[in-house]
Amino acid sequence: MLTLVITITFLGFFILYNTSEKAVLTQSLFLEKWVQNNHLPSKFLGYTLLLIAFIISIPLFGIGAGISLYLTILMTVASVVILLAPLHYITYKTLSAIFIISFIVELIFC
Repeated sequence: MLTLVITITFLGFFILYNTSEKAVLTQSLFLEKWVQNNHLPSKFLGYTLLLIAFIISIPLFGIGAGISLYLTILMTVASVVILLAPLHYITYKTLSAIFIISFIVELIFC
């Protein structure tokens, strides 16, 4: 479930990052093209995904730990997106590989 929370948080922040007008944006992914052309639905979708990840983390880890862990995940994901998105390191292949490896490790050790 932690992998799910991280992935949903990543998608939500990545969508909100691509709605920004100050950031240096690329259009290498289909998701980026759609988000940059549809600002209002994209912002709604991004905030909704962040809220869903927050709601999932609270019953999963408890109120205090869930809020603290979610904020830590959000800060980490935000840093990674802001650093790696302009360098074009965020692709479908890398995201899929990271998600699959993380999910397998979570299943083995939890």
